[in-house]
Amino acid sequence: MTDQFPYPGPTGGQPEPQTPNGYGVTPPPPVGAYSAGYPYSYSQQPQNWPPAYPAAPKKGMRTGTIVGLVLGLAALAFAAMFIAPFLLLKWATSGVDDSIDNLTGGKTEQILADQLDVTIGEFTVENNGSYVDTSLEVTFYNKGDERETFRVEIEAVNSDGDRIETDYISVEHLDAGQTSTEVVFDVVDENIVDELESAEFRVISVSTS
Repeated sequence: MTDQFPYPGPTGGQPEPQTPNGYGVTPPPPVGAYSAGYPYSYSQQPQNWPPAYPAAPKKGMRTGTIVGLVLGLAALAFAAMFIAPFLLLKWATSGVDDSIDNLTGGKTEQILADQLDVTIGEFTVENNGSYVDTSLEVTFYNKGDERETFRVEIEAVNSDGDRIETDYISVEHLDAGQTSTEVVFDVVDENIVDELESAEFRVISVSTS
């Protein structure tokens, strides 16, 4: 009986390989072990043995990913350079357009529906011999929620719808719920007084400031 340890195995002095639990095959040998009697080399490893390292991605896959990222970044850069300034300009000019509409009568219907009631009275003529006094009383009621200044244009038209004359009135600082009566057509050409007496008067423009 010899004192040699470990006991020589059937492979000629090398320890007999152990089979790992759950796989049922001989584990791959360490480097250089194939020449020492191990039954498998790395190139001969059984197909059902788990790989030692994950497979490297294919070159074509890496190239496609990089190209996709570059195109995505280019699209974002395009949006930042062209689309974003356009949207910002549109947002900024929308507020300017609203202000212009308020000042020029572009929102007349909306103002009359939400903020101002206008009641037009009777056109009157008083002949004092040397001159003619004319007037048209108009009542304004602020039905909105805030104090506002209204600038109103009123026209006089004949029975055919043709305009005879126009006049403007500014109703300053009219509080919410407040009523004000103003006079228009108090300075007119004497040659159109007769036409004005039979004319129809109507609001054609309202603006706020």
